[in-house]
This record gives sequence, structure tokens and C-alpha cells, in this order.
Amino acid sequence: MSGFGSPGDLGLGSTSFVQPHNYQFGTATSGSFQSSDDYLSVSMDVSAFAPEDLKVSIVGNQLVVEGKHGEKSDALGSIERHFIRKFTLPRNAHPDLVQSNLTADGHLTVTASAPKIKETSPGRTIPIKIVNTNTTGSSFGQQPSTSQQNGTSPAAQ
Repeated sequence: MSGFGSPGDLGLGSTSFVQPHNYQFGTATSGSFQSSDDYLSVSMDVSAFAPEDLKVSIVGNQLVVEGKHGEKSDALGSIERHFIRKFTLPRNAHPDLVQSNLTADGHLTVTASAPKIKETSPGRTIPIKIVNTNTTGSSFGQQPSTSQQNGTSPAAQ
């Protein structure tokens, strides 16, 4: 008498399909991940999903990638898929700078980055705006009187 080596040994008949417990259909399980304080890049194979079956969102400080499709028939019967992947956004990454791209062959890439610091120019001239004030006495920006222009003081007149 032999051990459990074939589907028939399980009482399932020889035409039944036994799937190993660790078998994966390749839905959003393969890909790459890179992260630093300023940058996050996630790439994954989502070819089993149509673009309308995918959703990328930000919830708090989490990047959430979700794929879901209803029951579909395939060579083995039918399958329904749903996955949710969550990634913590880098400390300096800005949620408004998150971008996602989906290729025609079903590879999704999501990136998040820190805002780029604008390089300061060597310098710039700040224009000085002359404003008139309605106060008495001399003040910056006030036109001198005629007698002051002639070199005499107002008290000497």
C-alpha cells in the first residue's frame, strides 16, 4: 500500500486537481521595492487585472495599492482575485507628488518623492518702492522744499 502520492490516494479521483498550498498565480506578488527618507519606488506585476480593477491611494502616511476583480473563468475553473498592498511613505515624501504608471503589459510602478529644493540664484536685486507719507516733518522719500534746494534753511527765510 502506498502513501499519499497522487490525487487518487486522497479519494478525489484521478481527474481532480490538487494545488500545492504555496502556489501563487502571480498576481501582485512579484516586483521590486526601493525606499529611502526621500523616495519610494514600488513596481509590481498586476497583469491579471484590468486598469479599472486597480486603485492607488494615500491613507494617512500609507501608500495603498489595491486590485480586485470578480469571478472569471480560466483553464482550471474560475478565479476571483483581490489584493491590498500597503507601504509607509518615506518621512520626507510629499503625498501630492505620488505618481503611478501602468504599462501595456501590466506592470504598475508607483513613486513618491520629497519636494525638490529649488536652487537659490546667486542673488537678485530687490526693487525699492518709494511711497509718500502724509506726515509732517522730514521723512525718507519726502521731497525737499524749494529753500532747502537753494541751500538756505527754512528758518533763515
